[in-house]
Amino acid sequence: MTSKSSKTANLDKVKDEELDAILVQSIQGMDLVKNGEASAKQLMKDRKAAGLEEIAPRPDIELPNIPSCDGCGKDYSGRLRCSRCECAYYCGKECQKAAWKEGHKQECSSMKERAQSVGKSVVDSLKDESSPPIARVQGLTDNLNASGPYMYAVEYGLHDALHSCFMEDAHIIEHFLHPSSYFHICYTHWIMMCLFRGQRLSR
Repeated sequence: MTSKSSKTANLDKVKDEELDAILVQSIQGMDLVKNGEASAKQLMKDRKAAGLEEIAPRPDIELPNIPSCDGCGKDYSGRLRCSRCECAYYCGKECQKAAWKEGHKQECSSMKERAQSVGKSVVDSLKDESSPPIARVQGLTDNLNASGPYMYAVEYGLHDALHSCFMEDAHIIEHFLHPSSYFHICYTHWIMMCLFRGQRLSR
């Protein structure tokens, strides 16, 4: 006769497998650019169908995708971009002139090239499946906390690279496999911790 504890264990195992399947399906259906909100709504429905509590909706606040001012540091005010390096942002002409005198004049000529190099390096690392998992995502926090490198990383395919990492997580969950001899980290968790929108510095 099957004991009550073994029945409970089997039910828990079935529930875990169902939740894993729901999570994999949700991740595979994600489109980071076009269908983000639709995927979030579907995930809420899936959680409810699985008997899980609903995730509290976030406040309906639209944060502007504008970096802080390089001169005074005021958040979401860097609407004026340096036309030469395209990496420094200011809230107005006064801050721009002050920053030019305080050091931007010396660094301006090399900032664009450096930002392009950093942005490309971050995307290349994310795509390099032969590297240790932590090395692939480390650049998100170390190098993409500035608008210059971030802007070029997007041009070099940042969104597609992040989507590939999400899909690798889905594969791990589905098959309980490690992609290499290195311990697999959760790319989704790491990336979500490194969201830089609104917190980016302008450079």
